[in-house]
Amino acid sequence: MKSLLYITIFFGTFVSFAQAQQCNGDRKFYVKVIVLDTFNKPLSSVDLRLPFGPWQSSEKGEFQFHLPQGSTAFNIRKLGYQPRREKVYIKNDSTINVILSPLANQERIEAITVHGKKRRHSQMMKAGTINEIDRETVEKMPSFLGEKDVIRTLQMMPGMSFAAEGSAEIYARGGSADQNLILLDGVPMYNSTHLLGLFSAVNPLVVNNAKLFTGAFPTWYGGKLSSVIDIKSREADFNKFSGSAEIGLTSGKGHLEVPLIKNKLSLLLAGRRSFFDAIRLLGTESIEYFNFFDANAILTYKPDTLNTFKLSGYLDGDKFAYESNYQGEERDASIKHQQAFAFNWNRIITKKLNLQLNTYYSRFRNLLLEEQKSYSGEESHLHNFHSQMRTIGTKATVNFKPTQNFQTLVGLAYNSTSSDPSNYYGHENEKPFSIQSMPTTRSQEIAAFGELFYTWRKTSLNLGTRILHYKNSGFSRVYVEPRVSIQQDLGHHFGVKASYSRMTQPLQRLLNTGMGLPTDIVFPSDAVIIPPTADIFTIGLAKDILISERNYISFSIEAYQKYMADITTFKDGYDTYSAIQVSPFAIYRASSVYDMLLSEGKGRVKGIDMKVDGTYGRFSGWLSYSLSHTEHQFEELNAGKWFNANTDRRHLLNLALTYRLSPKWSISGAWMYGSGNPIHLPESYYGIAQPKPINELQPANQILYAYGERNSYRMKPFHKLDVSMTKQTTVFRKAAELNFGVYNIYNRANPSFYFMDLDRKYEGTPQLKSISVFPAMPSISLKVNF
Repeated sequence: MKSLLYITIFFGTFVSFAQAQQCNGDRKFYVKVIVLDTFNKPLSSVDLRLPFGPWQSSEKGEFQFHLPQGSTAFNIRKLGYQPRREKVYIKNDSTINVILSPLANQERIEAITVHGKKRRHSQMMKAGTINEIDRETVEKMPSFLGEKDVIRTLQMMPGMSFAAEGSAEIYARGGSADQNLILLDGVPMYNSTHLLGLFSAVNPLVVNNAKLFTGAFPTWYGGKLSSVIDIKSREADFNKFSGSAEIGLTSGKGHLEVPLIKNKLSLLLAGRRSFFDAIRLLGTESIEYFNFFDANAILTYKPDTLNTFKLSGYLDGDKFAYESNYQGEERDASIKHQQAFAFNWNRIITKKLNLQLNTYYSRFRNLLLEEQKSYSGEESHLHNFHSQMRTIGTKATVNFKPTQNFQTLVGLAYNSTSSDPSNYYGHENEKPFSIQSMPTTRSQEIAAFGELFYTWRKTSLNLGTRILHYKNSGFSRVYVEPRVSIQQDLGHHFGVKASYSRMTQPLQRLLNTGMGLPTDIVFPSDAVIIPPTADIFTIGLAKDILISERNYISFSIEAYQKYMADITTFKDGYDTYSAIQVSPFAIYRASSVYDMLLSEGKGRVKGIDMKVDGTYGRFSGWLSYSLSHTEHQFEELNAGKWFNANTDRRHLLNLALTYRLSPKWSISGAWMYGSGNPIHLPESYYGIAQPKPINELQPANQILYAYGERNSYRMKPFHKLDVSMTKQTTVFRKAAELNFGVYNIYNRANPSFYFMDLDRKYEGTPQLKSISVFPAMPSISLKVNF
């Protein structure tokens, strides 16, 4: 309650000061420009340019200026629409609606809202906003098992990589999967994937756009080291009932947009469910089944032009189970549930002052179950692993823009997290046991942040600081995180930028690297395992080549270095299962999470990211390349020497292309290449001899392996090509899209993991073998809009 009181006093004082400044009188008038389509619906990802000024972009198609009295003109453009030049005379505060018409050579169906791809311009690039995608970009990408995926689309961006083939987990510039902050309408997502990482947890029908930050992080973001993925959901139509339904080979999904009060209140409902459990793999000895679902509800209320209220809810569930009667009764299961609720309020206090309030609640529960019983019933065990996290938080931000060239933003954020990271219980032959390898805790984070934006001629400067006070179980520390970025417009659509950011990560996540069901342990840092930090430096160039109003090519290159401190990893031979071993004789048994971890490690990453994207005629797409090197150092590993991190991929090359064959047909392809991940392999082996009764030795099947430098070998390079074709058609007089796709069309056998096979060759040498999981797989889906 004290924190909320401080927030109220702070913002009351700031707002009063800002309003007092506003009363001094202005020489310029407030002008708001709203860009609409021919159905009076706001357009997203629109570009606008004032005379003698740079191009500016808006996600919602709304622009705000302070202009002097007199005549002026501005140009507006959006991919897929006729560009427009609007002339106006400014004599007082005004709101101007501009309607864009679709291009004549493109078929437009009323039930479909086409969102054009945002065009990047070097003069208005936001430092650190490496990429921004919208719903249309996601829809154009080839699907995986019939599912479009916003996270998989981001995996195609420079500097981004996947944790494993088929996984929706993401690595950002050498960071691990737990170093990404994924937000859905401002709510942190504890679990961002479905079905052991196969699909992302976000329904693509709900996504409006997503921003990816990997450097020059704005001060209002914090809590992770490597990236921020900020996903914004769409708003329902305020005037017309609409929706869509889509069915594929593996899942079905749909959404509804319901206007409750015209132009004021609307409701969006969306849901998705898999069909895997309906297609069970039946056999005489085993049964496997798995499924997932997620649901969204978003209520938006706009009582007037100054206030927007948004109440959103999200919940999901995952279940994977295996049953077998091969050597008795056996049952394994993994069950996950996540809920997230948020309230957002956007208030325009004055023409120069804006307030944003975000309050949220998030909960994640994870349950693993292993049960075995022999045919005789003499031996049995039941093991349950349970963990859960609950977070309640709020963030208030005030944005004050007294002039066109100066802007300031200040805010306060607070969250409280209750965590029960590792609770292991059950029975062994009817003898109960209970192991809590990490205590239940409650951690708190209070952050104050501020940022100044100043533009002088062709130079833009962002200067800010985030101050974090973290507290957990007697551990309390203050972290200062400076954020600085500068951009210089060199003219002729050419720009340069540089930045520095410091990040802190109080919440950490462990994932087992061994066999068996994935076991996640999410826990807050404390005095034993302190929060890791990162210092990130970037410098980049960008160039735009404007071929015509509808055709362009953009090129960008950015070099970066990242230094990490106090990172955590497992000791040799340990993983998350080590903390839940029942037998006291297990070799790698840990009585607590602390006993199996190494902390105070160091990390360093250096690399170069490049990207070329654009549109020319019927072609659109991008090409990205990344060259990087990621290393870690722990005193207890590799004799204290630096070694290649598991997340190190030296080369990454991605190509995404879309070609519009006709107004009804389009084809898209995505090719990915990546250097092999580092792997720790034995360099020699020793067979263990067994004595014979006549004082002789005979070879045994048991082998001891000797290892050299850590992660000194690499897996085979990864590459694959996905293709898809989409036809615009009608079903029952409703606009529809029919999509055909093939994953890994040339059937590349990409290794998922390696192992030493005990079936040795004639001369007795063990064989190194690999397992490939995803061959060429076709898919088909049908989407109907109404």
